[in-house]
Amino acid sequence: MNKKTPKLSIKDLEIFFNSVELPKQILLTPANLITNVDQFVKSHLKYVESEKNAFKPYYWRLVRLKELIEKFYK
Repeated sequence: MNKKTPKLSIKDLEIFFNSVELPKQILLTPANLITNVDQFVKSHLKYVESEKNAFKPYYWRLVRLKELIEKFYK
C-alpha cells in the first residue's frame, strides 16, 4: 500500500470481493498469512461498516488484499 493507492468506498470493496473468486489463503504481508480469505473479507467488511471511526487498519488490509488479487489472481 502506497500513497498512490486510490481511496475506495466500502461499497467499491464489497462489489469487488463479491465479483471475484477468492483464493483459499494468501500472504498479505511477510508477517500476515490469511488462511481463510473468505472469512477474512466478511469479518473485515462487517467491522469497517460498523466502526466508522476505528476502521482504518481493517480498511487498508482489504485494500491490500484487493491489490494482491488483482495482481496475482485475475
